[in-house]
Amino acid sequence: MTERETRASYRASARGSHGIRGWLSALQPWVAICVIALAVAVPLAVLGWGVDALASADRIHPGVRVGGVDVGGMSRVSAEQRLSSEFEKRFAEPVTVRYQARTWRVTGEDIGAQLDARGSASAAWAVGRTNSFLTDSADRLRAWFGAVEVPARVSGNPDQVANTVDTISAEVSVPARDATATVTGASVKLVKAAPGVAVKTDLLRQELLSATAAVQREVEVETVEAPVRVSELLYAPGGTEFHCPSRS
Repeated sequence: MTERETRASYRASARGSHGIRGWLSALQPWVAICVIALAVAVPLAVLGWGVDALASADRIHPGVRVGGVDVGGMSRVSAEQRLSSEFEKRFAEPVTVRYQARTWRVTGEDIGAQLDARGSASAAWAVGRTNSFLTDSADRLRAWFGAVEVPARVSGNPDQVANTVDTISAEVSVPARDATATVTGASVKLVKAAPGVAVKTDLLRQELLSATAAVQREVEVETVEAPVRVSELLYAPGGTEFHCPSRS
């Protein structure tokens, strides 16, 4: 390239640069900032999507966890194997069930706990693959920061779960006491009613099954007041007895 051509090329480049600066300077400041931001963000976004696509090609997206177990970057088969191994250990570790000062220890074997490893791994693999651009983008971004937790698919043997819950319930529950009266000659002794204690059995079943698969290994038994049928007895002169049923 001759010296004349070099100078011409430099002047053309300078004019182009001056034209861009001039065009930006003619815009409102906030518009110019937005244009510059877009010019930087778009290439970065494209690069990010490319890296993300390579990192999760036919694999579970990095950062996805199932029941606290990290399966990010794994194939579905590898995730199944890891989940089976980890949850086998969890099922063998007892869950502590508490009610006031009483405790019970329940293992996964006691309630027939089983993990659907294939279904759990498939649910993890589906993160970021809903075919909705906005949903997938949000899920993948959250996954990169380790914020996507997929619940493990765990089931139990209905009879074993029911037997375990019934055993705990029988030790916790207190029957309600109806009001009673004892007549001895002309004297009447009234015994006041007292509400009982009933276990929330449906809730206990759910929490017990969840706890066998969770990192947190404790369950608090929740109860409700068991109502009385007869709240009080009244005696009119002459010994006539009137039952006043509970208003609950």
